[in-house]
Amino acid sequence: MRLRVATLNVWAIPLLSERIGTRMREIGRRLAPLELDAIAFQEAWTPAARRHLIDAGRQAGLGNAWHRKRLILGSGLLVLSRLPIEGADFDRFTLRACASAKDELLGGKGFARVVLGTPEGRLVLVDTHLHAGTANEGEVGTRAQRTAQIVQLAAEVRELPEPVLVIGDLNCQDNDPEHVVLTGLTGLRDLAAETGSREPTALRNNPYRRGSPKPDRRIDYVMARDGDRVGLRSISVARIFDEPFAIDGREAACSDHAGVCAELEIGAAARSGSAPADSAALDLAARLLGEGAATARRNRRDTRTGAAIGLGAAALAATGSRALRSTRRRFLGGALSLGALAALAPGVERSLSSEWLVPNEIDAFGQAAVLLARIRAESIAAGLA
Repeated sequence: MRLRVATLNVWAIPLLSERIGTRMREIGRRLAPLELDAIAFQEAWTPAARRHLIDAGRQAGLGNAWHRKRLILGSGLLVLSRLPIEGADFDRFTLRACASAKDELLGGKGFARVVLGTPEGRLVLVDTHLHAGTANEGEVGTRAQRTAQIVQLAAEVRELPEPVLVIGDLNCQDNDPEHVVLTGLTGLRDLAAETGSREPTALRNNPYRRGSPKPDRRIDYVMARDGDRVGLRSISVARIFDEPFAIDGREAACSDHAGVCAELEIGAAARSGSAPADSAALDLAARLLGEGAATARRNRRDTRTGAAIGLGAAALAATGSRALRSTRRRFLGGALSLGALAALAPGVERSLSSEWLVPNEIDAFGQAAVLLARIRAESIAAGLA
């Protein structure tokens, strides 16, 4: 049996994205000609965007839908399927982002496991969106964050007996260490690489990325892994949703990403149990997690110092404002009070960050290290069996 699956980050972020409704309608208009069996979306943050896509999916024959039904702190993930959805779970990332990327902390990022029924048996489609990173984190910090998320995802994927498709915006390229960790821990195959179809999906000629200092990059993927009795064979991979169109006479695009469509064949396969994880990938993941934890601890020391300075400045300003008596002094005192508030705000923010956000980040790196140790032990046992 042949399957056509796709992924697209739709860039529907409230207050930040441009012309969300018009772009969602254009995405919907392009669904039917693709003749898809399933599509995974990311950044479908607004209810209106999800409604547009779900309605368009029904018209294109993708009548089954899953998304995390939350008013706030959803996931941004949406799966539409022609095949029946026999079950679905969502796991929120323990490490959603670092303290310097608080917008991602509010996003509820994670991964959805959607079980699809096929004539050949059950298939698990995993829709995810890994951490994008910030300039403040630096390259090492960003990679460590994504590695922690990948380890959590890998620990779940390895347990599944069904064939698995991992689809989404992974925010890394195929020469990045995170890609090595993901494929090495899970046995997932990068289908674009497998078919010689590596095309960038974050393009500088996209009207929403013009002027970006970053080169064209491939950060959106369809990856596959065989199950115990049913396997997946890649046939072709192509870039989609990349043709520009006009909105009010101006060049526009469906999203700031292009999408990826993969055609596969699903059928009988001989696989017995979970394959051992690659030892090099295990070592690389351990190093990245260690670097991330060390960075988080260093950031906690820095934020504590910044909080103490900010709160101290606020206290001095407030003391000065109370010491002044005359009208002129009252005026100056008011100014000092405003100064106290101005000094207090970043101090409180740093204090909350150092005592709430960063400890959670450190704990999350620790939990990822425990999961990685479990994967290593299972792999050693599998190798000895």
